[in-house]
Amino acid sequence: MTLCSSDILIIGAGPVGLTLAGELLRYGVSCRVIEKRVEPATSSRALGTHARTQEVFMAMGIFDEIRSHAQPVHRFDMYERGERLGSFDLPLESFGTPATSSLFIGQATTERILREHVLSLGGCIEDGVELVSFTQHPDHVSVTLRDDQEQEQHLSVSWLVGCDGGHSAVRKHLQLPFEGAADETWLVVDAQVEWNLPNDAIQMFRSPDGVVMAFPFPEAGKWRLLETNIPEPLNETTVARVLTDKIGRTLNRPITVHVPSWMSRFTIQQRKVLTMSVRRCFLAGDAAHVHSPASGQGLNTGIQDAYNLAWKLALVVQGKARESLLASYTLEREPIAAHLLRSALLSTRLISPRNPLVKYAGSVMKQVLRFEPLRHAISLRITRGMTALTISYPHSPIVGENWMSRSGRRSFFLNANHYFSPGFAPGSRVPDMLIDRGAGTHLFDYLQRTYFTLLLFTGKNASDEVYEALKEIIATISERYGDTIAVLVVSSSKLVVPSILEQQAEVIRDLEVTMHRRFGIMGNGVYLIRPDGYVGYRGQPVASDALFNYIEAFLVPGTAPHTERFIENY
Repeated sequence: MTLCSSDILIIGAGPVGLTLAGELLRYGVSCRVIEKRVEPATSSRALGTHARTQEVFMAMGIFDEIRSHAQPVHRFDMYERGERLGSFDLPLESFGTPATSSLFIGQATTERILREHVLSLGGCIEDGVELVSFTQHPDHVSVTLRDDQEQEQHLSVSWLVGCDGGHSAVRKHLQLPFEGAADETWLVVDAQVEWNLPNDAIQMFRSPDGVVMAFPFPEAGKWRLLETNIPEPLNETTVARVLTDKIGRTLNRPITVHVPSWMSRFTIQQRKVLTMSVRRCFLAGDAAHVHSPASGQGLNTGIQDAYNLAWKLALVVQGKARESLLASYTLEREPIAAHLLRSALLSTRLISPRNPLVKYAGSVMKQVLRFEPLRHAISLRITRGMTALTISYPHSPIVGENWMSRSGRRSFFLNANHYFSPGFAPGSRVPDMLIDRGAGTHLFDYLQRTYFTLLLFTGKNASDEVYEALKEIIATISERYGDTIAVLVVSSSKLVVPSILEQQAEVIRDLEVTMHRRFGIMGNGVYLIRPDGYVGYRGQPVASDALFNYIEAFLVPGTAPHTERFIENY
C-alpha cells in the first residue's frame, strides 16, 4: 500500500472523486484518492456531458481533451408510426455559455482523462484499496484502510469525502438513511446499429409496445439503447431481434440492431440523503443521491457536487476561509439533489409503459411540434433542465446583497432586487459574455480561477469621490485578501481612469455599457464572484462597510498580495 500523506482522503476514483481531486490539486491542496477496484472501469455507463459540466472541465483545463473524444448532440428527434414528429433543439446560445452542444462520451473515457489529469498534477490514486472503518474526532478523522493483499493501514486525516457510488461505504458508516424507493425495471443496451439517422441527435421511438431511446457514442455506428419494456427471454440474440423489429416498425423502414456488446437490466432507484455532510465527512455524487437515467443528470450532478465542495475545502485547508464555510456545501447542493429526483421521476413517467397517458403522447406532441412558439418554449425548458445552467443558490448562507434604494434608504433583503434591473441575483451563475469585440475577450477569460473576482463598476462619468472609494477598497483587498480575491475595475467612462487604479487592478473598458447593463448596474456598484462562477455578493452603490462585513463573515485575512494579471495567464 502506497503511503500517500494528505489532509484530505477521497473514497472513490470515479468521475466525481477524480474531479474533486483535480480541483483540489489545481488550488494547490494535496489529497489522497483510494479506489476499491483493482483496475479502472471499462464500461460506458453514463454518457451525456452537458453544458455546465463542460464549463467545469474548461476551468479544469481538460475540456479540449474531452471534446476530442465526444459526439456533439444538438437536439431530440421523435418518431412514431413511421413518421418523424419533429425535434426539440438545445438553444444554448440563449444561456450565455461557451458550450455549443451536449457531448456524449463513454464514462470510461471521461474517467481516463480525469485520472491522467490528476496524475499530471502530482495526485495520488491508489487502486485496490478499500475503506474499512473511520471514527470522527473534533479535529481529525481516524481511518482504517485495507488493500487487495489484506494489509491494513491506520491513518489520521482532517477531512474525508465519500465519492464511492450508490452503495457508498462512507454513507453506510455514517448511518445516513438513503430515503426513497425502487421504481421500474428497464434495459440498457450498447450495440452497433445500421440505419440512416443522424448521430448528432438523441432519438426517441414511440410505439404501442413502449418507448425506445437511442443515444450516440462517438464511435461510428455505436448507440446506447434504452428499452422500457424488457423482452423475454433476456439474451443478446432476442434483444437484438426485438429492438430491430420495434424500431424498424416505428420508422417504417428496415434497420438492424446488432448483437449487443454490453447490456444490463436495472431497477431504477430514486433515493437521496437528507444531509451531504456530517462534521468532517462529506458525500458527493451517487453516494448522496441516485435517480432515474431518464434525466441524464447523474454524472453531471456528481461532478458539480465536487466542483462546489472543492473550492470551499481548499480555502479552509489553506487557512484562507473559516470552517463555517463548509456548512454551505450541503445547504446548497442537497436542494439541487431533491429537485433532481423530482424532475427525474417526471421524466421517467413521461416514457413509462405503466403510464396510461403515454399512448396519447405522440398525437399531442405532433401538435406541439407544429406550433413553433410552443416548440421553442419547450426546447428552452428542456435545455434549462438538461444543462444545469440555471441552477442557483438563493438561500445559501454565503450569498448576500446590499444597496441604497432611490429614496436613499438602505435595504438588506436578499430578494428585494428592485434597484437592480435585473442583474444577476446572489447565488446565481454568472453567464459568459463578450466584453471586447475587437480583441474577442469574454468574461470567462477573467473568471474560472482559483480565487474570488471582485468586479468594481465605476458607472458613467464617475466622480472623484467614487474613484477614491474604489481606490480604498482595492487597497484593503490587496492588504487583507490579496491571495484570495482579485480585483477588476469595469469602467464605462470615456474619461481616463486614474492611473492609481490601473496600477492596482486590471481595468475593463465597458464603453458601450454592456457589462453595466447586463449586471443591472445603473450607477456604480460591486459584484463579488465566487471561484465556482456564482454571485457571492452584490452591492449598489459601492459601500465598503457592507462589502467587507460580508467578506469577513467567512474569509480569513492574509498577507500575500495577489499579483497575477488575468489575460496573460489564461
